[in-house]
Amino acid sequence: FEQKLPSMAGKLAIVTGTTTGTGFVAARTMARKGASLLLLNRRSPRADAAVGELRSCLPEAQVVQWCNLDDKAPIFQLAPGKQVLMQVECDLASFQSVRKAAAWLRKACRECGVDVLCNNAGLYLRTFPRSGYRHTRVHCRDNPAGSLRGFCVWW
Repeated sequence: FEQKLPSMAGKLAIVTGTTTGTGFVAARTMARKGASLLLLNRRSPRADAAVGELRSCLPEAQVVQWCNLDDKAPIFQLAPGKQVLMQVECDLASFQSVRKAAAWLRKACRECGVDVLCNNAGLYLRTFPRSGYRHTRVHCRDNPAGSLRGFCVWW
């Protein structure tokens, strides 16, 4: 797959859920092809570890471990040959968190635009609550509804 993907130099990709699995592989693949990445994750040690691994793919990239969403958003101006790897705190289960991240991203990306939006974040509970209904509700709220919520707020 990676061989068939064209160069993404000068492109900006937003990827949710990049701590493991398909989100991490998608982010790593786009990074290897030259894209700048904004990674939306919940703040966790796994997210920090993922950025550490992605950093090894991007030795020349400007890396921002965690953006402070309360600060004024930087205006991205992507230059050829320059990659940015930035981690943005966003919990798709929290509408307030999604709204705050989306407002910050709209300001930060207004000049260069977003080329790729990869809504990958999801939740999988390995321990099942006593109530099957509650378990199903949590999955439905945080998985498809979380991504849809993020997409709607973004636009």
